[in-house]
Amino acid sequence: MKKPRAYIRTVPVEQIFDHPEATLASDLVVAGAVLLSWGTRVEEIGATEKQRQSILRKLENAGIREVNLKFGAEEMDTEEITAIMQSLDATVHMVDFETNERILRGLAGTFDAPPEEGKPFSGEGLFAVADMIEAELARTSQVLMSLNEPRNHEEYLYVHSFNVSLLAGYLARRVQSLDAASAPFPEGFVRAAIVAGLCFDLGKLLIPKDVLGSPRKLTPEEFSLVRHHSLHSEELARKAGITDPLVLAAIRSHHEQFDGKGYPAGLRGKQIPLPASIVHVADAFDALTTNRIYKSAVSVKEALNVILYYSGEHFDPDVCRCFISGIGFYPPGSVVRLSDERIATVVSASEGNMLQPKVCVTDEKGARVPLDLSGSKIYIKECLQIERKKVYSPALKAYGEI
Repeated sequence: MKKPRAYIRTVPVEQIFDHPEATLASDLVVAGAVLLSWGTRVEEIGATEKQRQSILRKLENAGIREVNLKFGAEEMDTEEITAIMQSLDATVHMVDFETNERILRGLAGTFDAPPEEGKPFSGEGLFAVADMIEAELARTSQVLMSLNEPRNHEEYLYVHSFNVSLLAGYLARRVQSLDAASAPFPEGFVRAAIVAGLCFDLGKLLIPKDVLGSPRKLTPEEFSLVRHHSLHSEELARKAGITDPLVLAAIRSHHEQFDGKGYPAGLRGKQIPLPASIVHVADAFDALTTNRIYKSAVSVKEALNVILYYSGEHFDPDVCRCFISGIGFYPPGSVVRLSDERIATVVSASEGNMLQPKVCVTDEKGARVPLDLSGSKIYIKECLQIERKKVYSPALKAYGEI
């Protein structure tokens, strides 16, 4: 499961000493000089009450009315989150831990057999993994909490493929259920998205590792090599015995863009196969929320903002609508401030109610308590900013692997 990170909260300057456990999230500058440095713990500011009041006066006289403080987000392991979610809804399940491990081991074996060594990919192995993912998706509503975090660069490709397969299968099921009345879906539509999610990046095994994971700007030749990975992925999938045209089309076209500026064929709008559009969104979301050599992960909410930003440009807007409506405005893992001033962690979205998710709060005894905001008078007052080490801008278009 991808772990939460620290969050940043803006507080009135007069309340800074109410949070001794926090640290300053930025330098506080008075008269051109740093009065208090970024990273200073609040409890270390001023040894006496008189000194603290003096610091407050200096800040207020300098026109500083608010201060950004960093708080450590409390981490909850998978079992604890599952227990909390099931206390709110007994039907909630996450991907089974043992199944998750079997899938990862199976994919590791597949992706550790480079094509250049003459070891063909096992179509049977990929289909077995797809069977397990399809079975888990039939019982799993919390797909975001089931995503895996690669421990190192070597694991990224197969862990990313597993995550994309989970997300693509979840999204395909959702698209099918919401649009079933307006358009017939071909048999095996969901399974095609799952298999495509497993195979869409196989072609990257043909790219030198020093190119694929390079933090530097690629040369034109290297850029061209990377852009051909979708065609190589399709070729390797065919050699593995995959013949389903829906799967092959999704693999080939997962970097096509809704505005026609993608590759390899420059398809536009609904010319792009729907499974390809689904894999495109799933790929972008997981890439955004995963640490890489050349960028830090962003929060789930920031990733959704990027997808929304590029809806109708890079991504199919109908697919984006289904994805965002399923996850909600406050996706699992978001740190929020409630109307009663308590800090809570979102654990699951409420279907049909994107503004009132299910959350977890800590009571006065330190115990974590589930709270369903739907139908409650308590509401989310603020979604707190998640700390990240590198600045991310949608204009960087850093979500894709190109």
